[in-house]
Amino acid sequence: MSSWGSKFVTPKLTAEQGMPLKTVCSIAQFFGAQATFYPMREVDADGLRDKLKECVCDNKGETKAMVVNFWCQSLKLRVPYGHISVAAAFHEETDKILVLDTYMTTHNAWYAIEDMARAMNTVDEDGQEYRGFVIISTL
Repeated sequence: MSSWGSKFVTPKLTAEQGMPLKTVCSIAQFFGAQATFYPMREVDADGLRDKLKECVCDNKGETKAMVVNFWCQSLKLRVPYGHISVAAAFHEETDKILVLDTYMTTHNAWYAIEDMARAMNTVDEDGQEYRGFVIISTL
C-alpha cells in the first residue's frame, strides 16, 4: 500500500517513492497556480502534442508550463523507474519534445512525441495511477 494517500508529502517519502502528478498538482495549487493533471490513458500522442504547443507556442501572453512523468526505460534511459521533468519546447519539423532534465543518465533531451506518449502511458506503481502530464498556469 502506498503512503501517498496521506496528507503530507515528506522528503523521505519522495526519496523512496517519487511523487505522483496529482501531488504535483496539489503543490502548484497550494501556491496559487491553476494545475490540471492529464493521465495518458485519457490522452493520445496528438493530444499531448496539442497541449504542448498550447504551453510553449500559443500561450497568448499566459504563463503556462507542462510537467511530464514518464517511464525512463521506455526512452532508453538506464534507470528502472519513472521520472518527472519540465517540457520546455516543441520542434514541429521533427515532431519532438524537449525536456529539461539534469539527471545523470539523460543523454538526449529531445524525444519523439510518439515515444514520449508511450513512455507516459504506463502505470506508476507507487501512486497506483497512470503517468501523464500536468499543465500549470497562473490564475
